[in-house]
Amino acid sequence: MCPPPEGNFTTSNNPTWFAFIAWCENLTLQVTYTSCTNPPGPGNGGVQAAVYSGCPASAGNAVACDTDTGGCNGDGVRVMNLTGLNVGQTYYFLVDGCSGSACHIKIDVIGSCSQNCISNWFGDIDGP
Repeated sequence: MCPPPEGNFTTSNNPTWFAFIAWCENLTLQVTYTSCTNPPGPGNGGVQAAVYSGCPASAGNAVACDTDTGGCNGDGVRVMNLTGLNVGQTYYFLVDGCSGSACHIKIDVIGSCSQNCISNWFGDIDGP
């Protein structure tokens, strides 16, 4: 899913995809996961998360990742700091159950970005 050191080339087993259009250059996504089922076979419950700039979802297209196996230990939180996004570009957000587990998830966008505003105009406007 993601390049080392974060991902160590992990794979997705139970992916859920979301797409979003960047509205600012820097965002923080937080995935809180609870009530994870035990995966079939070896492995622990939990989630992995990643954001990609395009398809295919390869390590080369990874914008941010939180896929280390330390997050595959039951309930927890994954945090991804996205920087250098292109405003108006579509990005692909993957939430994956570790080793095929299924979890309840809550996704939060932390912080905000503001648009530059034009101050009030007090003069006359003339035009043709």
